[in-house]
Amino acid sequence: MRNRTRPIAWVNWAIVVLNVAYFIVLELGGSSLNADYMVQMGAVYPPAILEGHEYYRLLTSVFMHFGISHLFNNMLVLVFLGDNLERALGHINYLLFYLLAGIGSSLVSVFYYAEVGRNVVSAGASGAIFGVVGGLICIVAMNRGRLEDLTSRQLIFLAALSLYHGFTSIGVSNVAHVSGLVLGLILGFILYPRSHMRENLRRREEERALKERVAQEGAGYLSPRAREILAEEQRTVSRMRIFQGAALVLMAASFLTGWLVFLVMSAAIYMLMRKNIEKYRGERIVKLLTDECDPAAFRELMVFAGRSGFRTPQEMQANLLNICAADIELGDFREAETILEKIREDSLSPALKISYWYRVLQIDFEKGGTNAYDFHLKTFMELPDRVVLTGKTKAAYEVQKAYALYYRAYMEGDLKLQKVQLAKIQLAVKCPRDQVAYQYWLGCTRKQEGDLAGARQCFSYVASSGNRTRFAQLAQRKL
Repeated sequence: MRNRTRPIAWVNWAIVVLNVAYFIVLELGGSSLNADYMVQMGAVYPPAILEGHEYYRLLTSVFMHFGISHLFNNMLVLVFLGDNLERALGHINYLLFYLLAGIGSSLVSVFYYAEVGRNVVSAGASGAIFGVVGGLICIVAMNRGRLEDLTSRQLIFLAALSLYHGFTSIGVSNVAHVSGLVLGLILGFILYPRSHMRENLRRREEERALKERVAQEGAGYLSPRAREILAEEQRTVSRMRIFQGAALVLMAASFLTGWLVFLVMSAAIYMLMRKNIEKYRGERIVKLLTDECDPAAFRELMVFAGRSGFRTPQEMQANLLNICAADIELGDFREAETILEKIREDSLSPALKISYWYRVLQIDFEKGGTNAYDFHLKTFMELPDRVVLTGKTKAAYEVQKAYALYYRAYMEGDLKLQKVQLAKIQLAVKCPRDQVAYQYWLGCTRKQEGDLAGARQCFSYVASSGNRTRFAQLAQRKL
């Protein structure tokens, strides 16, 4: 129901940048494939730590890598999984988690190799990354099998495949991998805020209840066309999740076998599916409901969605504007005005600013105040000078500007300007709801110019359209 904006995982990106920067420093001073050089630069070497007390190696080794392939593979996995864990734990907890998992896995490997009498030089973020996988497995399990776009099955498969590759390969510190995974499970359980878990579970319960309600109330809640498209959207999301899971498996296999081309390709598919799922969950569903659902049902859905909470003030204000639009469609302008008073216009995004000022103009028009309308119309017309409008935002502004100028021409009785704006509005008609609004105002213009037969034809279309907005009621009165 909502298009959530995910916060930037800046700690995870800082870790990636630090790894890359350290690798560049290593390559400038020597070769990262030379074991003696890596020991000199801070890699883990059991005698240096246990006998020389050089404990800093437990930390520096976490940011060192043997060759570009080692670095690339580790950082790619960290980019894809680390941001999920950071959003779950929070910035500070994630930093603490990563360092403890990395240092802890290095320490375990030092004691293990000292015990078996092997002086192995080791370095890399693999222990910390296995810790990230372990932490996500724990947190996903605590959230009943799903966190954002990750599932327990995907993560367990990734961990099992990675461990299998490690145990069947030469030159891999399996002790660091296993200990990192175990530490991740423990740290994930300790550091994961229980309030986040309760909030995620509550939100999922709200979404489940909403789906059940739509399914149970059927035609009384959504139009048949809306239910049909909504079901298709859900099937599309399910198919995209299958592709996303397959891309994650291919990415893991490519990571283990060293096929960089397939690794990049599968990563691109994974990100594409992730982006499209967000799109279908958010903007497409909201647009569907505004186009196909009656305003009363849409308002109820928006209020219902609002009770499950929002991550950002932008989401909350977007939801309020959706409710305001529904109130205007229903003709409840007093309630719409009350909602607008709760919104801070100066903090809105460009798209929301357009919607905000357009709703203000709609209310002014219905109240019949030309002075207030002209004042707000000037502000609305100046929006392109105040904010950057691109793509869909610019197209939406042009349509609403045509309506705004039409309303002003209608109040003045300027038939010529009305027809000019109606021509622009007609070109932007994309759904039955748009067509109903266009036909209603076309009927009003025809009535003003004395074409009663043409006006009656337009009002008859609106009244018989099955539309549940105020236009159907107003058209019925005008017949």
